[in-house]
Amino acid sequence: MRNRRILAALLTCLIMGSLAWMARGRPSGSDQGGWGGLTETVNENGSDEDVGLTAEGRVRSLLRAAAEGNVETYLAGFGDTYRQRLQQQVAERGREAFAAELQDAAKARTSHAIFSAEGLGESTTTTVVLESAYPDRNERQTFHLDRGDGTWTVTNVETARAHKPQVPFGDQAQFQEPEGPPVPIASPALPNQAVP
Repeated sequence: MRNRRILAALLTCLIMGSLAWMARGRPSGSDQGGWGGLTETVNENGSDEDVGLTAEGRVRSLLRAAAEGNVETYLAGFGDTYRQRLQQQVAERGREAFAAELQDAAKARTSHAIFSAEGLGESTTTTVVLESAYPDRNERQTFHLDRGDGTWTVTNVETARAHKPQVPFGDQAQFQEPEGPPVPIASPALPNQAVP
């Protein structure tokens, strides 16, 4: 029994050591600014040039710009047609009100997950899915991106409310009785085996 404990402890130390060794070359979360290694530069007019920005990085850039209320950077992440629609909304509401709406939407989100881009390789178009959790609902957005000039831009966004959780965010989970005993599954009889 004691030998098993020692073996388990050594194995755990070995696994933890190998994980630390593999992670030593990666930048820490604090070096990334909390936005997943976003690489970008800012030119003199305040919009980002997105040097080496991945499709997922473009979505992270939009989330960060929204949280900061940075309308210029937010608009720069969209393709011409979609950007024109957003610029019309900015003109109708006013820049400050639009920035406040972006920040309010970012504050309302309790958490999010960005899924890897689909259909990459030599393709110049892809989709990235963003799952957002709000106190009263979950929401899924599919970002359609295009890499026409080497920079990923969002050409369309599809939004769908996934579902409303049974228990609101922050409430304690309640135990729920199982519906009944599991249904036994009959297994096929093996050759030369008597069936009871």
